Amino acid sequence: MVACPYLRPREMPLIRFGEFELNEQTLELRRNGTRVRIQQQPTRVLAFLLNHQGKLVTRQQLQDAIWGQGTFVDLSRT
Repeated sequence: MVACPYLRPREMPLIRFGEFELNEQTLELRRNGTRVRIQQQPTRVLAFLLNHQGKLVTRQQLQDAIWGQGTFVDLSRT
């Protein structure tokens, strides 16, 4: 798996929320210890949002963090 370049390094790369656990380095999501099959892009979005809990995140911030600046992403269809 490819690591997320925009996430800050941590000693403990696991984020736990409810019955889920996300490994930021491997982008592996588990539910009650069982791996959840999820595509890489949605996992990157989840990781970004988990790292910004309690904060307002704009579409532009999300787009820049996930797809990079200069990449066109049509987020207008919501």
